Amino acid sequence: MPRTRSFKEHLDPAVAPRRLLALDGGGLRGMLSVQILRRIGTLLRDRYNDPALVLADYFGLPA
Repeated sequence: MPRTRSFKEHLDPAVAPRRLLALDGGGLRGMLSVQILRRIGTLLRDRYNDPALVLADYFGLPA
């Protein structure tokens, strides 16, 4: 299972890969984004065989 990286690890150019998820939209486009997030979450849980996996375990780049 992927683990959440520290802020220092995210900024270290030697640590790869970096995963950033960016979605934009409101109204109908926002609903489409919700469906996409739901599907990505399902695919990742299936891939890593971890029913407790959340998107923040896989994506994350602190601001």
